[in-house]
Amino acid sequence: MTDAVISKEVARGQLEMLLGYYDLDAGDFENDTMKDLFETACNKLVKAISKGRLEIKEDEGLKITQHLRTGDELVYAEICGKHKTAMAGKKDGDQYGKIYALLGSMSGVGETGISKLTGVDISVAECLGFLYMQV
Repeated sequence: MTDAVISKEVARGQLEMLLGYYDLDAGDFENDTMKDLFETACNKLVKAISKGRLEIKEDEGLKITQHLRTGDELVYAEICGKHKTAMAGKKDGDQYGKIYALLGSMSGVGETGISKLTGVDISVAECLGFLYMQV
């Protein structure tokens, strides 16, 4: 993983693939705070994609790969009901717990595996999780 692996334009195209696949856009939110959070998450993900930390491609569906600083990868499955039910039991205000449970289920590493990420790795995961929470 190196800085400026791909252009911001190509990175934005990869993110648009994800947003289009799940039919997400800022116009879905009536609340300005949520719109701002959505745009912030999108901007951070474009940066992550351009730096090689996240890869979004079509491969028999949508394939999302997060490249960790350790050299390991997390591959996130397409979201389904099984992954959403992983959030069951989380309190309404526990957004991070919900995101970690969701991403942990989607990647197969469990909530604990996601919660052990640090630095830029957890930041990228949380932004991705925020988007998935809107699906």
